[in-house]
Amino acid sequence: MKNPDNNSSNLPVRNGILPQEWLYNPVVYSQISGDFTLMQQRVLMGVLGALQDRILHAISQKERDKRFPSIFPAEETMGDVVELDIDPQLMGVSPDHYDDLEDALAALSKLTMRYPKYESGRPVYVIAPLFGRIEMPRGEVRRTGRVRITMLRRNVEDFFSLAHGYTVHLARIVRISTRKRTPRIYIFLSSFTDIGHKEVDYGQLLQFLGIDQESFDLDNRTGGRDVKENPFRKWTKVRSQVLEPCRLEMDAFCASGKLDFSFRYEALYRDGRERGNPDRIRFTIEKGPLAADRDSSAADSRRRHAFTERMCEWCPDLNRYELSRLLERVSREELDDCLEYGYREVRRAVEQRQPDDVAAYTMTMMASWVAAREREARRRKAAEADSRCRELWEQCRDELASLTEGNATADFASLGYVRYDSARNTLTLTVPDRATAERIENSPSLQILADVLHRRIGRVRLQYSILNNGAE
Repeated sequence: MKNPDNNSSNLPVRNGILPQEWLYNPVVYSQISGDFTLMQQRVLMGVLGALQDRILHAISQKERDKRFPSIFPAEETMGDVVELDIDPQLMGVSPDHYDDLEDALAALSKLTMRYPKYESGRPVYVIAPLFGRIEMPRGEVRRTGRVRITMLRRNVEDFFSLAHGYTVHLARIVRISTRKRTPRIYIFLSSFTDIGHKEVDYGQLLQFLGIDQESFDLDNRTGGRDVKENPFRKWTKVRSQVLEPCRLEMDAFCASGKLDFSFRYEALYRDGRERGNPDRIRFTIEKGPLAADRDSSAADSRRRHAFTERMCEWCPDLNRYELSRLLERVSREELDDCLEYGYREVRRAVEQRQPDDVAAYTMTMMASWVAAREREARRRKAAEADSRCRELWEQCRDELASLTEGNATADFASLGYVRYDSARNTLTLTVPDRATAERIENSPSLQILADVLHRRIGRVRLQYSILNNGAE
């Protein structure tokens, strides 16, 4: 049974290709408990990234079979273990931080993790190791620059189970966060962004963040420490040292467009209490501009997918992949016109002309329409760039007049705007005659012209059109 609190993202799989900044995340994997460092979280996200192809394939199969298959099919002869070889760059780790990465790997290899398995829609928490072996192999002199991970297949199938849905979140969170619990909270709440709110048992929240008493005692024993008291045993500390700092950091990221949402929270008590540790925490999702853009893109993607399916039903010989790739080239502003053209004009033309190869004829018509709109978009963009450059050139003329004197001022004043070619990044200016062009090119003030153009317009190639003979 699907957990009713979990949402499936609206973002479809596009031809099996994942946008670089987003990760598709099984809900269970996002709920693994533990107080992980930022570097350890990078490793966890690296493992997730390494399995994206399998996760995406499973999501694609779900669209066809109406249920999620295992990302490790039973027919695969992989034995009892799963081995991954990961480039540290996938985790955002450069060679100068390999020592930190090795420390994180060593710590992760000793950790057991708590994760939910759902029975009749309710979570039952299991404690198991994620990694059987994890290392950075070394050659004779130095590290090989790879991370080698071995996991028990049975645990991996639980951790990466898609039976309870998946969510989509930004991979960059563990690279931009300065607080180690911000990525944990962000990824956890990503499962509920479409619902907009979530009430979480307070004790389970502490377990998820790895700051409950049991985790505290286990960390002390494992680390050989003798810390007398869990600093997070009181709600006031959890609020002031965990939730509030993470909320403020996510607020800033959301406002600057680095994250798609932030959150608000409220402590909930039973029996009218208003003090002490709460019973539950109510989280409310607050979406930002990036989420609005993502939601809009997701709606467009669903329409593209629906169009592809309907056209392939109409003409089974159409290649779904090629049609999907073609539609990806259509801008959001042009999408309505494109779909209307396909549904009406293409079908009408096929009925009237009765081509021998309907699929090829359809694709030719659609491709011609898309190419024509792309040419028009390039023309319009070039015209806008030319118009803007003309305005900026007038500012350049005024500034040159204030920075130069004598012959240089007169020569620069004689320059006139012709056009800006954005494709070649070339600015063409008129000069009265060849002698003026030569004086400008040989003048000590030429650097002033270059500096003003760079400051006002950018780095452009400059060429002259000589008025007295029309030659360039």
